[in-house]
Amino acid sequence: MTTKSSTEQPVPILLAGMHRSGTSMLADILTNAGLQTGCHRDPNGESVLFLQWNQWLLLQAGCRWDHPSHWHPWINPLKATAAAQLKQTLQEPYARHAFFGKRFHAPDFFTYTHPWGWKDPRNTLTFPIWKHVFPQARALIMTRHGVDVAASLQQRATAEWQRWRPAKGPAAQRLITGSARCLSLDAAFSLWQEYQEAAICLQSQYPADILVIPYEKLLAEPQIHLPRIFTFCQLPEPSHLDRQLSLETARAFAYQKSPELAAFAAAHAPQLRQYGYEP
Repeated sequence: MTTKSSTEQPVPILLAGMHRSGTSMLADILTNAGLQTGCHRDPNGESVLFLQWNQWLLLQAGCRWDHPSHWHPWINPLKATAAAQLKQTLQEPYARHAFFGKRFHAPDFFTYTHPWGWKDPRNTLTFPIWKHVFPQARALIMTRHGVDVAASLQQRATAEWQRWRPAKGPAAQRLITGSARCLSLDAAFSLWQEYQEAAICLQSQYPADILVIPYEKLLAEPQIHLPRIFTFCQLPEPSHLDRQLSLETARAFAYQKSPELAAFAAAHAPQLRQYGYEP
């Protein structure tokens, strides 16, 4: 992996990786370390502006975050057209204000001199489009054990569906924001596989611009991996390692505490080994 000199202009860092893989934790760490990730972020720490654009990009191929299988054949046809539209839109005042805040002289995305980027698991899919917009862009990808991811997705989806109730009037227009696919552990696991394949594809296509960090290794050896992350993001290393990591340690390989999930992992050992995980 190549690194940039600290004297060069910072380039956008796209924080990516499968949902429920620790991307929010990583985004918090980097934001606290000085990475500009947008003034207007949703509860998941995702820039509302870039989240909406990623959703728009996926929609052009009839996809969404939990149904990405038809996305990849559309990447090349979309590159030039979508990138041109995004480049033009990024130069409009509303876009700059939406990311940097409503300041009179909001900086230009293409000349901004401070480390910046945005977190969205969908970046795992859309990075090739953004690479066409920002040729120097990089992606920092978090990975996590597939059974932990699938179990977390299933738990979240179940809770979201249980909270939803049919209603009359304007409330009837509410959408269920969760994923019916993720109500099934098997289907959630297969979604994890799709994102793993997308991450591997990015590593192959952009080897110098992709850094993959396993969630479990980051928690186990932060003194090794955090400096690599800060260097990759062109950020000065903080004087102390982030204390938030210690709060996450118990979540590493959490599936081992459940006999049902441990059995599921054993049954899917070949798929897990394919992506570097033992059951």
